[in-house]
Amino acid sequence: MRHPAVNFSVYQLTWFALVISAGAGRAWLGVAVGVAAVSAHLWVEESGRDLRLVVTSLAIGFVVETSLLAGEVLRYQPTPSATPWLPPVWILTLWAAFAITLRHSLRWLQRHLGVAAAAGAIFGPVAFRAGEAFGAVVFPPDRGTSYLALSVAWGTALPILMAMARRAEASVSTE
Repeated sequence: MRHPAVNFSVYQLTWFALVISAGAGRAWLGVAVGVAAVSAHLWVEESGRDLRLVVTSLAIGFVVETSLLAGEVLRYQPTPSATPWLPPVWILTLWAAFAITLRHSLRWLQRHLGVAAAAGAIFGPVAFRAGEAFGAVVFPPDRGTSYLALSVAWGTALPILMAMARRAEASVSTE
């Protein structure tokens, strides 16, 4: 999955599997697809750099998603094991799947952190709006505040993730 087009396609398929299954109340199905996609990528990638990015992305994702839930910016489609103040497993799986794009299909953003911030600020809320269309996300009546919070969260998180991926790339060239 090192080829950028394959990497991007796998991520997109994983995104749809996670969001559609969560919206349908069968999040476990999307989680299975997501875990398989991330595992296959890590097996092919072999170096461990992407594994570190996946773990870090999960940590950042947990903080971001918990903050969004605590701020009542949104809520997720309930799952049987869901706790209202903790992000569901399917959204954390999505963060892990996103991490496998950082050194591959989104690699070009490593050199353009300002563009990464703008892209996160714009496309983060767009992705969540798409998730709402599939029934995986529910916004409160004041969507403007939610979109603003998502824009700030993703406008901050994406350049941080890209800087970490750039650091991982630098460690590749020094070995």
